Amino acid sequence: MASLPILSVFLMTISICTTGYIGCDASYRVKRVYLDLDREKTLQLFSDGEGNWFDNAKHPLPQLDGCIDIDITATPFTNTLPIRRLAWQAGQKRTLSMVYFHIPELTFERAEQEYTCVEQTDSSSMFQFTQTDFTARITFDSYGFVRDYPALFRRLSSFS
Repeated sequence: MASLPILSVFLMTISICTTGYIGCDASYRVKRVYLDLDREKTLQLFSDGEGNWFDNAKHPLPQLDGCIDIDITATPFTNTLPIRRLAWQAGQKRTLSMVYFHIPELTFERAEQEYTCVEQTDSSSMFQFTQTDFTARITFDSYGFVRDYPALFRRLSSFS
């Protein structure tokens, strides 16, 4: 299993620090999520990569059945996972069931998110992202990593 770091996410506006990591298989299917909030509260979930989720005590979480991907509110990194996991064509739209993690509450729920591939070139792609009453056009680099998520995140430097 490849371990993909989500780095340390500092949320200065609410004076907390969340760290964690996401364990994925080679197909970018999430197998493990670990989040640590200021070393005071942690959350860990496991998946078989086929849409079945379990808590830290290995109890099934049936409310998350069918969720392959995750979304963590404090980082744009998790948007990379479905972009890398799935083959996309310009104009293609998919509705994905996600495990949606709230930071700083460190809670989770099932969420339906819609991704539409607006544009795809050799060097970048743009997706229309929609969840409930929120919509954004997210730009990704050629590796599938978020370059610009308007009003929320903007990568400050490029990969070499």
